[in-house]
Order: sequence, then C-alpha cells, then structure tokens
Amino acid sequence: MSGTWLGNPLRIGPTGRSKDMGQPFRRGDGASLSRRGDRTSGRSAPARQPAGAAFTSGPPSSCVVPTMDGERNVNEIGTDAGPLVGPARRLGFAPGQIVVEYGDDDDVEEDLRAAVEALVEGPLEGEDYDGVVDVVLLWWRDGDGDLADELVDALTTLEDGGFIALLTPGAGRPDRVAAHEVQEACTTCSLSASGAVPLGSWVGQRLVGRR
Repeated sequence: MSGTWLGNPLRIGPTGRSKDMGQPFRRGDGASLSRRGDRTSGRSAPARQPAGAAFTSGPPSSCVVPTMDGERNVNEIGTDAGPLVGPARRLGFAPGQIVVEYGDDDDVEEDLRAAVEALVEGPLEGEDYDGVVDVVLLWWRDGDGDLADELVDALTTLEDGGFIALLTPGAGRPDRVAAHEVQEACTTCSLSASGAVPLGSWVGQRLVGRR
C-alpha cells in the first residue's frame, strides 16, 4: 500500500493489493478480492438512510428497528435462517444494514452468509458496490496480504457508526491467522476488536474505531 500512515484511516485513499499478483488496485475499477466470481446483487448505491441500529463498541442484546409494518426486534429472526443466525447477531448484524463482502472464496461459510442476509433482510453486496456501507464483511486468511492495509481500505467505505466483521479461519486450518497479527493490524488502524465468535470453520470479530 502506497502512502504514509498518519493515524487517520479515513484520509487514506481506497487502495489495496491484489491477492494473486500482488499489484495495487483500486476498488470500483474492476479489481476484486473475490476468488470465485462476482457476487454483485445488481443494485446501485441508494440514498443513505439511517441504519436500523446504531452501535458503538458492541451490539446490544436487544435491538428494535423500524420496518414497513411497524417495529421488529432482531431477536425475532428464527433459526430457520440457519444455525449461525445467533452468532451473526452477536457481531451486530441487524435489519436495514448495507453489507459489502470481500475475500469470498469456495471455503467461506455459506451458513453464515445466509444468516447475515436473513438478519439484514437483503443481499450481500459485491465488491464493485460504489456506495458507503454499514458493515464490511471481510474473509481473511494467512497469506492474503497485509491485513492493516486491507482494514484501512475497508474503513474508507464505512458509514459513520459502521463496523468491520473480520472472519478468519478457525483452529486446525493451515491458513489460520495468528491472533497477534490481528491485534497488530487493529493497533495500526486504531481499531478495537471484540471477543472471537465461533462461526462454523471460521472465527468472527467485530472491529470498530476507538473512541
């Protein structure tokens, strides 16, 4: 990643590096971190509206959000959406959020993707989505590159009050990311990480800006 870190991630342009060639790219110019094809929902960036819930360092245990028919508690979403709805809810996913997904590959946890779509009541956006988002869903493996660079890129796409859902391989996988690497990247980017949440063969952490 070019440029010098100045301690303010929002001042750094949305650049990153290719996973395959190690070459710089700019999101929105056709480059993609996805390894198995574009997963674009086909919708363009809508006019921003307040997200269903505002979060700080951690999601509330109960969150009521407005819907077309009144109000709905996110805890009312049942397990029929998949076994990972509960864990995904703990990360802070809620109705009305716009979620963009990076690092998608054949090894991702499909039950988690389904759970997130059920919780936000909409599709996951592809990497060519050009609007601001409430959540960046980032699948990250050992060997994918510089995590700090990727987090800086992710911060440039986030709406105020948004968060990064960092997903790394769980125990026993050869591409597992060391805990100290995540900690160092978060320190570089002035982010705080929540406790790890088991998500099938992956582990999730909610990353938010320090206050």
